[in-house]
Amino acid sequence: MPSLENLDTLSLVTHLNQQDTRPQAAVNTALNEIAQAVDAISHRIERGGRVRVIGAGTSGRLAQLDASELPPTFGIESHLWSAIMAGGREAFWEAVEGAEDDKNAGEAAVVQENLAEPDVVIGIAASGRTPFVQGALEAAAARDCLRIGIICVPNTPWLPLLDIAIRLPVGEESLQGSTRMLAGTAQKMALNILSSSVMIKGGHVLKSLMIDMRPSNDKLRQRAEVIVASILGCSEGEAKSLLVRHDYRIRRVLVAQLTGETGNALEQALSRYHGSLASLLVDKAPQTPR
Repeated sequence: MPSLENLDTLSLVTHLNQQDTRPQAAVNTALNEIAQAVDAISHRIERGGRVRVIGAGTSGRLAQLDASELPPTFGIESHLWSAIMAGGREAFWEAVEGAEDDKNAGEAAVVQENLAEPDVVIGIAASGRTPFVQGALEAAAARDCLRIGIICVPNTPWLPLLDIAIRLPVGEESLQGSTRMLAGTAQKMALNILSSSVMIKGGHVLKSLMIDMRPSNDKLRQRAEVIVASILGCSEGEAKSLLVRHDYRIRRVLVAQLTGETGNALEQALSRYHGSLASLLVDKAPQTPR
């Protein structure tokens, strides 16, 4: 490992870029465990479970970042999948000294959220030994929650607490001790794959398109028009008219057009097809936009 401060600028950025292949390799070794976690979480959510991702420092910030993007991307309520960070929300912006060492606070966070079976607790820590996260996992175990760990070392004292261990051993950091780099990159990749896969299996995607996306600005409204036009095989202008009629709710437009239902019958169809629309797409030819 070279002394980074002795490298010229191009050599420095080249070296750091080359090191970033290691998180990808680490995630590759954990795909079976990630797939197991996706299926287990999906099953729990189907039974009314909630997901809480618990971490400190960089790990907690990555958990917050991933969780915050799920409601606008997949249309879920924020209480379904959220993050708990040592030190609270203010710790996202500024370090709260000693917060990650407070095991009792981690336990209290699980109790305060009233987590129990069929809820899910995902503990994320590069070291696999952060006391705040361990306290949360211990409380989750006592309450029969599904416990998943995302760690960046081969082994962790948490193993007896975990139902599924996702291990991402990236090795020594380029900047020694700075887990915001290789470990953080691996954790972000694993979280993105995990949460996105659960949302896809939950029926929020059709033809690889985000059918429950919340179009909250002009860019996203235009994207919604492209999504509807692509699935229904109509023009973007026709798609826009349909979306305006249904308050830019993509799923509502699709169910209305694919079933031909309106009024109360449409509400019943939306309830009937609250999950995946794949079967509806196969069974019903798109109606002429009207």
